[in-house]
Amino acid sequence: MPVLLQPLPWDSDFLGFPVANVQNADWSNAGLTDLLLRARAQGYRLLYCFVAPGAVAAAALQECPQAVLADRKVRLRLPVLPGQPTRLPASIRPTRTYSPALRALAPQAGTYSRFQQDPHFAPTVCPRLYELWLGQALRGESGQEVLLYQPASSPVPLGFLTLREKNQRTAMELMAVEAASRGQGIGAAFIEAARCRAAAAGHTAVQLVTQATNPACRLYHREGFVLEHEELVYHVWL
Repeated sequence: MPVLLQPLPWDSDFLGFPVANVQNADWSNAGLTDLLLRARAQGYRLLYCFVAPGAVAAAALQECPQAVLADRKVRLRLPVLPGQPTRLPASIRPTRTYSPALRALAPQAGTYSRFQQDPHFAPTVCPRLYELWLGQALRGESGQEVLLYQPASSPVPLGFLTLREKNQRTAMELMAVEAASRGQGIGAAFIEAARCRAAAAGHTAVQLVTQATNPACRLYHREGFVLEHEELVYHVWL
């Protein structure tokens, strides 16, 4: 199959320069050289390449000076068992309000993001990106829902989770917990909330996509998530 360049209008508008996804990325060093020449001729400044570990394309990218290994992305799956309760755990409730406290929490959802790890991006890019993503979720775009964790004793939320339906599953997407409140079971409560929402929707699984380097993966595995898919994400700068 030919290697294709898929324009990404949203990313291009946000970053201020042309960005594309590389599709059918299965090529050698010579194929990568040809791809970069075509991308430059079309005016692209950044390419996203998603490749399997051990693939020929991954070896070519590893040797490419313009390529940054920005992420080792994993997709995890958690079964939802019959009889799972549908009532949300205590202190968790849905919200549509973009409060100053939630805005302050938003960048923490991107701590291990490829947009944070790639040094080519300005330091403001990742926080601004996650603030926008949270805003989209709060508006309910693409059927998203935002749950916040706020016990009665706290004047502000201590964390948030965004959910949406994806491939007949409940997908956990953005999650952040206020730094001083970590290790207190809030992440586990959010996972239980995702199970509840999945059960209410008739889904048999919860899924999430995260970075293999994210320390929260230890929590996910303890809670029963299993690895379904792994891929490397390279940023190629032109």
